[in-house]
Amino acid sequence: MYRPIRNEIESVLQEIGQDHVNDYDYLMTSLNFINVAEDIEYQKKYRNFWVMRYISPESEFNKKYFEYLEKNKNNSALSFAEACDHFDGVTTDKAGEKSSFQFSFITKLMHMIDGIFPIYDSKVRDFYFIPENSAAYDEKKKASIALVDYLRYEQKEANLSNEISESICYFRKKFSPSDFSDQKILDSLIWGYVKSREKRITRHLNGTKTFG
Repeated sequence: MYRPIRNEIESVLQEIGQDHVNDYDYLMTSLNFINVAEDIEYQKKYRNFWVMRYISPESEFNKKYFEYLEKNKNNSALSFAEACDHFDGVTTDKAGEKSSFQFSFITKLMHMIDGIFPIYDSKVRDFYFIPENSAAYDEKKKASIALVDYLRYEQKEANLSNEISESICYFRKKFSPSDFSDQKILDSLIWGYVKSREKRITRHLNGTKTFG
């Protein structure tokens, strides 16, 4: 499963880029010194890095999200289920009319508190061939706990992979990150690999031969 990342490591690292590493290191380091519930500039950088474009910055979710992160940033005992429960029914739009289960952003919040917590987003979904879940709110929340367990399993499997071990070494050598766990590097490698492949497929479909 992980061999393609190692085989395409140069294009993967190019896709990730130094800015990605610097921005993540800033968010992780600054979290310890900034009141993130009040610092709008930190929130802007956080929202941009974690791609919160579908969450209004004026929404109830946005306000509660950063308040919860500030309150729990040193709470290593916080469980994923607790975090999910906290956001039950919280609206994500400016008008306060729409509510949905924000699995991805809750995993990202948990990761900020615990740097080895697995992150879920569309790139992770595509890499692991995880089916999209169109179930009702409560069913999605229930399934998300099992999905986090699966992602933890994949983290352990990746740690046993020579291809990922080598790719992590390349990542650290190229970018010299200060706050990246091996688990976060794995997440970045997956993101870079899927993004790179998406671009190659798009170029191929537009008439530039990139495969075969």
